[in-house]
Amino acid sequence: MASISEILILILIIICLLILPRMFKGGKRSASGLKKNWRISPGMRAFIVISVFLPAVSAFIIRPWIQNAHLFILIGIFPVLIAWSIYWIIIGFKKR
Repeated sequence: MASISEILILILIIICLLILPRMFKGGKRSASGLKKNWRISPGMRAFIVISVFLPAVSAFIIRPWIQNAHLFILIGIFPVLIAWSIYWIIIGFKKR
């Protein structure tokens, strides 16, 4: 069974693979375009904070490295994945 550090390293690698290529795209950007890309709404900021704290708090309470790893995945990680997936789908429909 994987320890919590191995799980966190895998999550970090996945995040780096998804986010870093978008941050370092080639081409020149204007100053206004750069500011526009980095604006995050307050709702999105809250969603990001909740996405970090929900797994952290559930890991602190459930202690999946000792036992109940399935419960941690069900309570700590699965809701965050479902919420981001729904958001991603909604944004896709809005851009159409």
